[in-house]
Amino acid sequence: MAKRSKIQKNIWAAIVQHQVDGGVAYRIRRDENGAWFEWKPADLFFEHEDGLGADIAWTESRGDDKYLRVERQRLEEHQLQISQLVFSFEEETVNHEMDIQEYAALYDLVIPEDQTLKADELLCGYLANDETLLHQRGRSGLRNIDVIQEEINWTITRDSIVFEKHGKPKLAIPKALWDSVAKQNQTYYGERFVRNADLEVVSYNENNGAVPQYITWDAKTERSFQHVTRLIEYMMAISKTSPQAAGIKEAKGDSGIALLYLWIQSVIKAESIKDKFDATIKDAIRKCAILENALGGASLPVADPVIEWGDMLPKAESDRDKEESDKYEKGVQSLETTVRNIHPDWSEKAIQDEVNKILEEQAVDSVSPTYTQPPKTTVGGGE
Repeated sequence: MAKRSKIQKNIWAAIVQHQVDGGVAYRIRRDENGAWFEWKPADLFFEHEDGLGADIAWTESRGDDKYLRVERQRLEEHQLQISQLVFSFEEETVNHEMDIQEYAALYDLVIPEDQTLKADELLCGYLANDETLLHQRGRSGLRNIDVIQEEINWTITRDSIVFEKHGKPKLAIPKALWDSVAKQNQTYYGERFVRNADLEVVSYNENNGAVPQYITWDAKTERSFQHVTRLIEYMMAISKTSPQAAGIKEAKGDSGIALLYLWIQSVIKAESIKDKFDATIKDAIRKCAILENALGGASLPVADPVIEWGDMLPKAESDRDKEESDKYEKGVQSLETTVRNIHPDWSEKAIQDEVNKILEEQAVDSVSPTYTQPPKTTVGGGE
């Protein structure tokens, strides 16, 4: 079920949707190959006011026509009723309900029939972000950040416009020289003007030193960029992101603990998100087992699985390997878990083969121990 749900592949998209929309939903599905769960955007999940049901809605386009599909789940007398509904659209407005079997036959679709299962919980769920009593569906992790982003964009744009207009060096020449060149061009071309090419070689007045010179604009933009830096720091604080983790400030530490304190804000946020998704994924897998037992005749244990998460703080491979080896040597972690954590990209067969090799080498070492000769010493005697 975990493999069919593609947890490793879809977890990042679900977390991003969870942070942007303020929540993410999931529902349990099943076909002839078994049960799995899928993530859904928050705005497709509608919990019933009494808490005993929920609707998962989505739109389907069939040629020029558009339809609203709804999967409705309701708990009634220790039973779960799952029904499929479909509604037609008139422009952008829901028109009327259609018969689901007629809809399936019209477009040659396979739609599950309405079902009643022996269950005490919904086979769907919702995970909110930063929920409160007044915002139980959660709040976006990007709230209040858009205003700061607009201020940053405007400050940079304004300074760019000013610099583009006034920042280019300008050539200043004495008025007498300008009149002389303009008069000559009027003689040749019938119009008074001065080109840069006309001033490549010019004479100057040795008495008063009047020569052409470039004028550069000494713009004081340092204050504006300091303001932008402050705004970015405010943005990091609101989004609970460490400036070091975002690469805005330098992150150097003599040890993993020192680096942890620099990244602590982002680590705390990541741990909080991990704990929420850990509980939600466990619920989803457990509900997959409920559906598989009910429809597939299986006898799967209805219990929360064990989920192994990586460390929220990035580490060098050498530091990670040392920590994992220390845990194994101190007896707080099995050899299999140690190999799996050191080689997270290995398959289960490769991990098991490595464990067997290590055990074989340890068995050989115990049968043929290496003897170490004790150091020499002098017993008795004088100096």
